[in-house]
Amino acid sequence: MLFLAICVLSLWLSWKFFILFNPKLYQYVNIELLYFQIKLNIGFILMFGILIYLCRKLRHSLTAQKIMPFICVGMFGITLCRDGYLIGVLSPATAIGAISVISVGLILFERKVIYTALIPSLIFLGSIVYLTLNGKIAYAPQFNTASSITFFPFTNQFWVFSMLFFMIPIVVSCFVLQEIMLSQWRHREQIFKTLSTIDPLTELFNRRSIYQQLEKIEQNLIFSTESYGIILLDLDFFKSINDCYGHLVGDKVLIQVAQTLRQNVRLHDIVGRYGGEEFIMIINDNNQMLTRHIAERCRHALSQLNLTTTDGQNILITASFGIAYLKSGTSVQQALHHADAAMYRAKSAGRNSIVLA
Repeated sequence: MLFLAICVLSLWLSWKFFILFNPKLYQYVNIELLYFQIKLNIGFILMFGILIYLCRKLRHSLTAQKIMPFICVGMFGITLCRDGYLIGVLSPATAIGAISVISVGLILFERKVIYTALIPSLIFLGSIVYLTLNGKIAYAPQFNTASSITFFPFTNQFWVFSMLFFMIPIVVSCFVLQEIMLSQWRHREQIFKTLSTIDPLTELFNRRSIYQQLEKIEQNLIFSTESYGIILLDLDFFKSINDCYGHLVGDKVLIQVAQTLRQNVRLHDIVGRYGGEEFIMIINDNNQMLTRHIAERCRHALSQLNLTTTDGQNILITASFGIAYLKSGTSVQQALHHADAAMYRAKSAGRNSIVLA
């Protein structure tokens, strides 16, 4: 916001210096006020530069973090009100500039910070309008009241180009700032969305995400003859691994199992961590043969894993698999219940095996 204020003031200075070097334009402006405003603008630029330095210097101070936004936004509001009064509070540049800056401010700062500066600014501008309408003060004193620019501004090229010169950079700057911030928000939203659907340890889909995908599949199957195989598997004696070697080793086992499962399914198949040492795979299988084949391939791959601890002890990994099918007329809960029951029958049958519901 402070950099934007310096940019706005720099634009004002360039406009005023342009007039100074073009004497034929003197007829349209209050030249004495112009000289004074140049000095004032330079002073404000230096002041905003000091504020930027203080913000960087005190960025770790909690007190400064609370106070500086009010000071910076307040000073920026004073600058805009002053400039708005000079060129006309009802001019297009004042209106569009105020709307653009307020919209960016509401994104950058807390609302109370913006409203603390906005309410006094609106009162000030409203008072200027009232005093102008009642002839107490001159309207747009930066321009020469003796010229036609005061009475017919839209027919005067100097006034029109001045308004465009003030408006376009502010609008473009605010648009770019908003686009940058919105892009960051979209990126952050995507990160949060990913974190809410992915298990952080194994980087597989988590249980919540699995349920959401199964519900979508269930809806699609209402008018379809397709079927999906659901494979539930539970690592055998995983509690013993945690008890004997510790949870860090247990986590490494889970990560290795997740990688192995991903390597033994197709790209469009769904693999997730169902909870604890349980995993789930969802296979698009119309002939109900592929699911059994993939389950067997995963079972064999897990049994061939060569995991060793830091002291050289081998860890044997096996899993019990249960298979059920989700198709039209079968609910997600029914399919999961059947797969879970089949998995426990595999455990009862001696583990390291596959049972079809």
